[in-house]
Amino acid sequence: MSMIERRVQAERGTLPMLRMAVADDSPTILRVFSRLVQAVGAERVAVIDQYSSGEKIISAVKENPGKYNLVITDGKMGLGKNGVDVARELGGILPVYISSGGMSDFDIDDPKLLEKTGFSGALSKPYNMKDVQVFLSLALKKLAQSEKK
Repeated sequence: MSMIERRVQAERGTLPMLRMAVADDSPTILRVFSRLVQAVGAERVAVIDQYSSGEKIISAVKENPGKYNLVITDGKMGLGKNGVDVARELGGILPVYISSGGMSDFDIDDPKLLEKTGFSGALSKPYNMKDVQVFLSLALKKLAQSEKK
């Protein structure tokens, strides 16, 4: 077994399982994201529930305390609550990540703006395998660090 394989195996044993709630107003985006997560991180993902609006994901998280340990939300979702609203309502409960494909009024590459708004990080659209894999790895490491505190 190589050093890299031993390191990966050791990390798998110490990392938590992701229990994600994902919100996007596009069923296609939800489907693509779920398939990519299953393809690159299935062994570390226990739950990936999908919601079509900010209101629905907020309700689901609040009505099921402890079910999720991470939220990913689209920045703009039709009428009603958007990603910033989701972060404001849920950011104190669990990590909330924004996923966006180029919101003109919100720069997802600005860490200070993300933190100020209540987001733990960002994932750009369109999704690809490498970006989703990197995102899952970083999210798992952040969760593991927060669980140690």
